[in-house]
Amino acid sequence: MKRSRLRAFRVAAAVVLAGAFALATAGAAVATPDAGALAPLVDCVSSAPGAAPDAFTVVFGYRNSSAESVALTPGAAQNTFSLGRDRGQPSTFDPGVHHAVFATTFAGAAGDLAWTLGGSTVAVDPGAAACETATTVTISAPPTAASGDPVDVTATVQRMLLGAPGAGTVEFSLDSSDTTVAATVNADGVARASVDAPGPGTHTITARYVPPTATPQLLGSVATASFAVTRASAISIASAGLSADSRSARFIVSRTATDAAAHVDYVTADGSARSGLDYASSRGTVRFAAGQGSATVAIPLLDRAFGSPGASFYVLLQRASETVEVAGATAVLPQVTAIATRPPGQASAGIRFVRPPQVPPAAAVAAPAVGSGRAGGPGDLALMIGGLLLTVGAASGVIGMMRLRSSGEASEL
Repeated sequence: MKRSRLRAFRVAAAVVLAGAFALATAGAAVATPDAGALAPLVDCVSSAPGAAPDAFTVVFGYRNSSAESVALTPGAAQNTFSLGRDRGQPSTFDPGVHHAVFATTFAGAAGDLAWTLGGSTVAVDPGAAACETATTVTISAPPTAASGDPVDVTATVQRMLLGAPGAGTVEFSLDSSDTTVAATVNADGVARASVDAPGPGTHTITARYVPPTATPQLLGSVATASFAVTRASAISIASAGLSADSRSARFIVSRTATDAAAHVDYVTADGSARSGLDYASSRGTVRFAAGQGSATVAIPLLDRAFGSPGASFYVLLQRASETVEVAGATAVLPQVTAIATRPPGQASAGIRFVRPPQVPPAAAVAAPAVGSGRAGGPGDLALMIGGLLLTVGAASGVIGMMRLRSSGEASEL
């Protein structure tokens, strides 16, 4: 009994959940919060005498100004016609402007037919462009671009119920500028051009189709598209030479835009100079605060021995938050051509000081031992005579001093 009741309870719960899901799905199909972004369009009107003497064929399109598709059930209050609620209109509306989406034929006065889509209604105007002469332009542009970079745009020109015009030009312009870039329409109705992105912000590009003068029956048309322009920022590194005391090599890391924080890592790399012998291997991160355009990196240098040749090493940028324009710089160490001692507290000016070689004092130099087996030359004989004379002179001086002292003592007595 208990198992039967539990099974029945589970079935009932499943039915309730399924019903709730169906209601939620149906509600979403009828309307969405973005329905107000929709607007119906009448592309052209053409007589259809084959259907009835007073019959018309109307070609419709739509505009969705939101960034997401909108679903509306045909025949519902926000997607309906005045003459027959469902006349083949779509149920899903993608972002952007879409022409010649569907066509419907009806008999009667053109003004009697109206399409309500979202919160807008469009009535068929008997004076609307004829489908034989009407044209439409669809423009394609990237959603974002960096300031100053080229922006490639494409315009496609079509005729309602007919093929592409295959002639004429499309004039592209940015925002409200009078400057245009003209591109020829090819046989497929496509025109391409490139324009330079302006400063940061949201901008509008306009494509205006100009029919050829040889076919005046064609009508011009206009389309627009929006795209966002971001700031163009690049990080670079350059050598700034050696410090005043020649104890470090300096590098300047700079960037072209300062409106936001940024960072970049750096690391040293050997050239002809070797880390641990000529300089201290280093790595780190340069962090730019908003408004900061440059920073200095100092790489410690090591004492180099007398006679060391000129050498160089590198500092490389990597893992940057922005584009890196110049990724490396070179530090040049000069040749060590002078020996000097640095008095305490005194800085050098471009000379790396090294310890001079230790030379033994003259008094510590041992004279060759007599009888060492080496044959004596004239130089050795002269040295011996000189030493003998010095010895005799010293002895005479001592004797003289003793005599002088004895005479003094005698006089005192």
